[in-house]
Amino acid sequence: MVHPDRIRPCKSSRQRGAFTLIELTIVVLILGIIASIAVYRGGDFSQSARIKATAVHLQQIAQAADRYFAEHGQWPDDKGPGVLPTALVGMMRRSDFRKTPIGGLYDWNGSGGVMPFIGISIAPFPGYTISAADQQALDAFMDDGDLSKGSLQQVGTVYGVALQYIQDQN
Repeated sequence: MVHPDRIRPCKSSRQRGAFTLIELTIVVLILGIIASIAVYRGGDFSQSARIKATAVHLQQIAQAADRYFAEHGQWPDDKGPGVLPTALVGMMRRSDFRKTPIGGLYDWNGSGGVMPFIGISIAPFPGYTISAADQQALDAFMDDGDLSKGSLQQVGTVYGVALQYIQDQN
């Protein structure tokens, strides 16, 4: 008769530390579901982040222009879309004045410019478009949610509708 202490149980796959194909498939499936949920939710955060970044840039440009006006008694000159006015060099980075996070180019509209207001435009140009949803979301975040009035308004240009962040009347 064999003594019970000498009986060795048969090693199963669990005792060897390996996983079965079904177990691995279930884990991969669960990870795929979690990843797809994260990517889907990330889209919502992405638009919100672009809107907030654009609002911050507009406020930084406006503050730099206000500081220049306070020091010199006049607004910086109008230089064109995507070009930081010379008067604001040193007050902000040139890279913050190019393409906006929501599309379009920043465009300072100073005294004597073609816009009826002094302030910053987000101008659409070929290759730089701004979606209507992003325009509306930016206005709702920064202003009154109505693009026809307030400090952020839609203004027609030769390239399409621009958003104008108004600081003063031209």
